[in-house]
Amino acid sequence: MWRYILNRLIWAIPIIFAITLLVFSMLHLVPGDPVRAMFVESGGATAEQIAQIRHLLGLDRPLHIQYLDYISKALRGDLGRSIITQQSVFELIRSNFPSTFQLALAGMSLAILFGTLLGIAA
Repeated sequence: MWRYILNRLIWAIPIIFAITLLVFSMLHLVPGDPVRAMFVESGGATAEQIAQIRHLLGLDRPLHIQYLDYISKALRGDLGRSIITQQSVFELIRSNFPSTFQLALAGMSLAILFGTLLGIAA
């Protein structure tokens, strides 16, 4: 049993690495510029302002450096700030967690109920 648990924990490391790499890649492959999205409501920004914000956010650095920075901040619990609301992403997740938990609980309850009924019927 301990060998099975240890094997699972060892396999979790490359899986977590692959997931973080996938999420990071998706953020950079999505069309559009996040810095320009920040200025949409204000009617746009000058090229100098955009360059300054890109520098402050570290978006002008090489991708591997951005990835390492992303991982180190995520391990510390710093998920950054929302581009639209400028609020902490951690706080946004925390404030919406009760509703998400209720929805997940209701969905799981229905899945168990219908799964059990359909299993009995089968």
